Amino acid sequence: MACYIENPKGVHGYYIRSEGGAAPWRLKMRAPSFTNLQVLKEILPGRLLADTVAVLGSIDFVMGECDK
Repeated sequence: MACYIENPKGVHGYYIRSEGGAAPWRLKMRAPSFTNLQVLKEILPGRLLADTVAVLGSIDFVMGECDK
């Protein structure tokens, strides 16, 4: 089962699979910051290195969500 929940930073996705027990057999979470950082390869080419700080600030990502 896949479920998506909206929050202020984007869509938070969950994938849950169970074999009928009390705990899920598999659980995956996809945080919105992870998805938002994937757009950098489209935004950054042709920009200056100094622009990278401003671009990262406008995305408003949380690095703790990205390293899961």
